[in-house]
Order: sequence, then C-alpha cells, then structure tokens
Amino acid sequence: MAFIFPYLLFLHIAGMILAFGPTYAYGFYAGLAEKEPMHRSFDARARADVTRRLTVPATLSMLVTGALMIAVVGYPWLDRSSQWLQLGIALYLGAILYNVLVTRPMGARVAELGREMAARRESAAAAGAAGGPGESAAAAGAAGGPGDPSAAPVAPPPEMAALIHGLRRDGKAMGVLVMIVVFLMVVKPAFPF
Repeated sequence: MAFIFPYLLFLHIAGMILAFGPTYAYGFYAGLAEKEPMHRSFDARARADVTRRLTVPATLSMLVTGALMIAVVGYPWLDRSSQWLQLGIALYLGAILYNVLVTRPMGARVAELGREMAARRESAAAAGAAGGPGESAAAAGAAGGPGDPSAAPVAPPPEMAALIHGLRRDGKAMGVLVMIVVFLMVVKPAFPF
C-alpha cells in the first residue's frame, strides 16, 4: 500500500493550497472594502462563498489524506520521535475548532449584514427611480442614476466594521498558525522534551 503514499501526499498538499491559499488574500480584500465601504457587502458575500465552496472542503480533505498517509505507511505517529506530527495535528484540529466555533459564525453574520446592505441599496435605488424625471442629480447618485443599485449610498452598520476587524485579526493569527504547521510538516524538528 505504500506505493499510493506519493499520490496521497500530492492530494494533501493540493488540499492545503486550496484550503489556505485564498484565505491569505481575504485580509487584502477586507482592507480594500474598508477604504470603499460600498464594497463591503460584496467582499463579505464573496469570502463566505469561497469559504463554503472551496476552503472548508479542502481543509477537511487534508484530515482524510493525512490520516490515510499515516495508515498506508504505518507511521508511528504516537512515538516520542513524532512530536512534530502530534503538534501539527493538534494545531490543525485546534484551528478547525476555532474556525467552526468563532470565525465561521462571525463570517456568516458579516455576510448576512452584507445581504441586508445590498437589499437596502436596491430598495433605495428603486425608490429613487420612482421619483421620476424631476429627480435631482444628487438623489440619483453619481454612479449611474435611477435604478443603478450602486447609486444609492448605504452606510455599513458599525457591527459590520467590528466583525470585519475581528475576522482580519483572526485571519492573521490563522495565517501564522498555518505557517507553523507547514514548518512542522516540512522540517520535522526534534523536541528536547
């Protein structure tokens, strides 16, 4: 069975790239959305969709491929010499738990607020379009006139900014954690204790 190890390793690393690669860009997108608050809604919905459809399945695939790699070669992962692997697994599982219990609910709330903002923007644009031809340019908005959803400015709620700040902070911490796990898996350091 050891002959399938390289294929499992490939799938494991591909899963890591798909699971964590996109998340490193989330902070950049959030930073841009903070500078242009009208895009917070799109940013929140896009991150939620990428997380649900790509990063979560890829993260879970790593659990499966990692366990299979250990099984097919009979790796002694409970031995003292495998503390690097034990620590890596513990950090990985801790990150998943934190994500499920803290980060995902925060992200879901941001996405919900984003949908509410988009709905308010569309309602405001529709109300502006109903104003007819006598409507002022200021009421129509600078972006495109009546009926253009981007024409109706809708301020994001303060809760959204606070949640995005928390997600950015947690994202940075998770990014560091991922690098620690990658270091452990590649270097396989021996621990003196």
